Amino acid sequence: RIDFLFRPPPPQAMAAVNDRGLPSGVVVALGRARAVAEKKSKLYGEHKLFAELFLQDFVVPSQKQHQPDYHRRYGHRHYMVALQDVANRKSKMIEIDLDDVEHFLNEHPAPEFLTQLQENVQTYREFFVEACVKLMPAPDSDAVGAESVHDIYARSDLIHEGDTSAAPSDDPREGMPIANKCRFDVYFTPLSSARPQSLRTINASQIGGLVTLDCVVTRVGPVRPKLCVAAYKCDKCQRKLWQVITGSSYMPLNECATPSCVKNKLSKAPMLTLKLSKLVKCQEAIVQEPSHQVPKGNVPITRKVVMVGEIVRSILPGDAITLTGVWQPKSNEGYEAVITGTMPEMYIAAEHIRQCKQGHVGADEGELQQEVLKAHRDPNIYERLAKSIAPEIYGHEDAKKALLLLLVGGTPISRQDGMKIRGDLHVLLMGDPGVAKSQLLRQVCQIAPRAVFTTGKGTSGVGLTAAVVRDPVTQEVTLEGGALVMADRGVCCIDEFDKMDENDRTAIHEVMEQQTISIAKGGITTVLNARASVLAAANPAYGRYNTDLSPVANMNLPESLLSRFDLQFLMLDKAEPEHDMQLAHHIGAVHRDGAVTRRELDFDPVSAEFMRAYVRTAKTYNPVVPAELATEVVAQYANLRTTERDTDADSRKSYTTPRMLLAMLRMSQAIARLQFKDHVERGDFLEAMRLMQASKETVYRDVTGDMTGENLVAAVYDEIRKLHVGQDGSLDMLDIERRVGTKFGNEALQTTLLEYEEIGVWTVSDDRKLLRFVQ
Repeated sequence: RIDFLFRPPPPQAMAAVNDRGLPSGVVVALGRARAVAEKKSKLYGEHKLFAELFLQDFVVPSQKQHQPDYHRRYGHRHYMVALQDVANRKSKMIEIDLDDVEHFLNEHPAPEFLTQLQENVQTYREFFVEACVKLMPAPDSDAVGAESVHDIYARSDLIHEGDTSAAPSDDPREGMPIANKCRFDVYFTPLSSARPQSLRTINASQIGGLVTLDCVVTRVGPVRPKLCVAAYKCDKCQRKLWQVITGSSYMPLNECATPSCVKNKLSKAPMLTLKLSKLVKCQEAIVQEPSHQVPKGNVPITRKVVMVGEIVRSILPGDAITLTGVWQPKSNEGYEAVITGTMPEMYIAAEHIRQCKQGHVGADEGELQQEVLKAHRDPNIYERLAKSIAPEIYGHEDAKKALLLLLVGGTPISRQDGMKIRGDLHVLLMGDPGVAKSQLLRQVCQIAPRAVFTTGKGTSGVGLTAAVVRDPVTQEVTLEGGALVMADRGVCCIDEFDKMDENDRTAIHEVMEQQTISIAKGGITTVLNARASVLAAANPAYGRYNTDLSPVANMNLPESLLSRFDLQFLMLDKAEPEHDMQLAHHIGAVHRDGAVTRRELDFDPVSAEFMRAYVRTAKTYNPVVPAELATEVVAQYANLRTTERDTDADSRKSYTTPRMLLAMLRMSQAIARLQFKDHVERGDFLEAMRLMQASKETVYRDVTGDMTGENLVAAVYDEIRKLHVGQDGSLDMLDIERRVGTKFGNEALQTTLLEYEEIGVWTVSDDRKLLRFVQ
């Protein structure tokens, strides 16, 4: 508390000052200080009454009233309903919304109340706690659970055990602190108009006041009990003694201070009684300023956050949060105070935590929810969302669709026998430098509700998995999660994937398939969850991609690691006059207007907030594969394996594995999720097949790009012939267009269809939907 500066000196002291003949200027200054202190004391008295009036009379504004929130006794008096829930043991916290205080001040003016509350939080918290204790109603018929020891003791008339002759002034109940009489905590929610500041801008003028910060959680400690009020019992007089603990350490009582023990000189160290003491949940965390707030050439600043009470377990490593708390110094005593000297350790006492980038639709985001429900009916929503990922980047339509499916993911499967099949997708972007791979990774980090970005050269195996650290408080050996652990249930983006050390890269193998990290180091053996989608970007081993070599040789990555990626996209920088002209025109438009405009696009891009909300809503659906579609999936997989088996080993650039079958199913479920469906349809599976084939065909683009005339027509015919292997019936033209047209182009496909139809090799139906080979 800082109000000790305003305590007025007693009148006797002022008279003594005059008698000692001090200069008149000093006397005047002391008189002014006394007047200011008296005004401050009067203001505090008024504010204490206002706090009680606010809790008792505040009514929720009419625009926020909802019929389910109506209380049969208190109506829409929000804080009286909250107090009744506390009395009924349904809640243990009361959140004072400063927006409600501001609204109440419009009808009941109280000078400087809101300003003083934000500058001196601890003092005004005591005002509200005292008001809550005074206004606390009795439990009603809705009460749950049994009374605690503190409840029984607080209202008991028989406090002394065996000593009923004690005077009322000696009643230890009078010394019972108010913290032991209440079972709730009071927190303050910041104003909605408060703008978050950077960790670097906190200064000494904000000590003791509310600060609102944008930060990222890097470490979260375990929840431990913290002693707030120590209760003692004297063996001689059987009295109860109380000690309020405000700092991180305390000195236990070494003698009984009751008059009877002092008079008889029987004082002895009282015994600590934990049953009557008050212990609260306490958790420490480390937060770091976001990367976009770090000045160039500086190291990110970290701060310690202390959460007490019901606010614990509300954050996890990797969360991007808006934190509101009290900026205050740590009170040290004894030897710790000697070490710290005049520069105490500062920390933030958490008051309110709001998750950023959640993407969920709450009660205050009704308009966004309506937009999401309206947009999913659009038949082109899949293409529109994919193109909205980094619209400033030209092209890469299939790669953007893959990134969209990575954000949504498939449905994870867990069996009773413990077997788990992941639903997260892994995507690898590889290719020439300067094709916007890193920009795509950054865009995914911005859209994903939870994402961690790292680079291969600056990341070690310990930085990806977990590190053994020693807790500075308890000196215990604990684990600190790395990038993959912090990205649990999110996306882990790894740039420069090919530049990682081979020993460090092996740590990803288990994560990408089992989605766990097994740790056996420092005497700790455990398994950490790493249920994250991995999005990696790699450059060729020799500067530019050599199409004569396999992807394994170009990327210098092991086949065991490449097979774990569901999709691998090769992004080449080819010299094509038409493509280069369009790319240059697009880049010129971006630099001319500062951003790509609606005029330059053939669609209306959506915002990152809308896409985040859409993805979060889509992930609530768990589509299943129907039995009739499962048969076709099996046939298609067998056909792919047969086709690749008959292909010359020297010309084969990739190989279909059982992992690719699971990848196609995951992509089919992700596409169904985007359309808010509970089952996978045939069109979803065909699009997944097309995307899988498109990712493979990127390797062949340079080979087919040089084909002209008869060679190109013959290549298209051979590809259609491969589709017909193992099938007795007709071929779906939609399937042909997706799998062959993507590889050779629609013009070459139509030319081949017409030429071979004229010579009677196959026939095409009148509606151009089926193709049948002539026997």
